[in-house]
Amino acid sequence: MKLAHLGRGVLTALLLPLLSAPGPARAQPVALPCGGIIGGRTINGDVEVPRGRVCTLRNLQVNGEVRVERGASLTVQNTRITGDLRAGSGFARLTVRSSVVTGDLQAQGGGAVNVEDTRIEGDLRLERNAGPLRLSRLTILGNLECLNNARAPSGTSLGVDGEQTGQCRTL
Repeated sequence: MKLAHLGRGVLTALLLPLLSAPGPARAQPVALPCGGIIGGRTINGDVEVPRGRVCTLRNLQVNGEVRVERGASLTVQNTRITGDLRAGSGFARLTVRSSVVTGDLQAQGGGAVNVEDTRIEGDLRLERNAGPLRLSRLTILGNLECLNNARAPSGTSLGVDGEQTGQCRTL
């Protein structure tokens, strides 16, 4: 009996380091690049609009984040994004119509933004943009933040559950 117990202890001592050792590193999934029109399907993963490209997402379900790079333009129409939508520094144009974003929508350091007939379940943040900023018929479950944009945003029929701050305070 003691020998069997000793055997299990030795076996455990030998196997424990192998079981707790980290496995091979898993590669991060590559985002689907968009440089045209993608429509009528479900995308399980992120979508990226590369530098200088023009992308339209129409009648889609995106289970991931959508990112817009420098010089790129994105139009989202009748689409559900179960993640964040981020237009980063230097983006050209962002248009979102009749869609749902379950995360945050952020447009920072770019050009024109037009968001209409859309539900945003996180925050909407517009910061340091140079172009016109138009917001209409929105439901925002988080905050609406507008900071340091070259032009004050215009907006109508905005339902904001959180706080409205900065240039969007009076919309």
